[in-house]
Amino acid sequence: MMEILKVLVSPILVALVSWLIKDYIFAQQRAKQELLRNEWLRRLTTFWSPLFLWSGMILFPKYGDGRNIEKAISELTAVLAGNAHLLPLKHYHVIMSLIEKVTVLPEKTIDLSVVSDTRSYIYRQIEILNYLLYRRDNSFDPMANTAFIGSPLALLRATANTTIHLLTWALLAGFLYLGYYLFTEVNLVGSVIYVMVLLLPLWVDAERRIEMRREAVNHRTARNKYGLLAVLRWGIKKWV
Repeated sequence: MMEILKVLVSPILVALVSWLIKDYIFAQQRAKQELLRNEWLRRLTTFWSPLFLWSGMILFPKYGDGRNIEKAISELTAVLAGNAHLLPLKHYHVIMSLIEKVTVLPEKTIDLSVVSDTRSYIYRQIEILNYLLYRRDNSFDPMANTAFIGSPLALLRATANTTIHLLTWALLAGFLYLGYYLFTEVNLVGSVIYVMVLLLPLWVDAERRIEMRREAVNHRTARNKYGLLAVLRWGIKKWV
């Protein structure tokens, strides 16, 4: 009876469990990719593309009562308000200099080469996101979908994806069956090594989270320290 259990039931259970683990891993990967895609799309459509447009239109000469410049300023400040963290500091200062020139300091001189460099950086971000969202996979290309060779290529991609799933399942099944064999045969050294291999990703993830927590605490402590110093300086100046 035990031989039948070992020969038939155990491999079937290992195969089922490894298939479920494989599905969970790929589902998590798909969810992560969907989150990334949504964030990339948001950045492309609500930040980089409008920023490129309005940072150019703000350079236009005033027309009539200057409503065109007012519109550009309004849109540019709205774009920057919630996404300033995406723009490197030097490019952020260039955009703010443009806004400053057309609002409160018209005599301010602007180096157009610096502005061009900033706008080139912005457009590079648009190109990168456009590639990640639409050009990396030619499914969004109408010509690729109407071409005769399109269907065979789609079949090849589907076959490659299926092969990746099957290989992942086979590797997981082999790893789980190895663990089953080590523990049933009471191989102490092998079992310890197996458990260590299982715990290694958890240990690495825990180390990463601890480091992130440490950096966050240090940043908050430094901010509170400088905030307290600022309050003390203000109090000294007020009462001395």
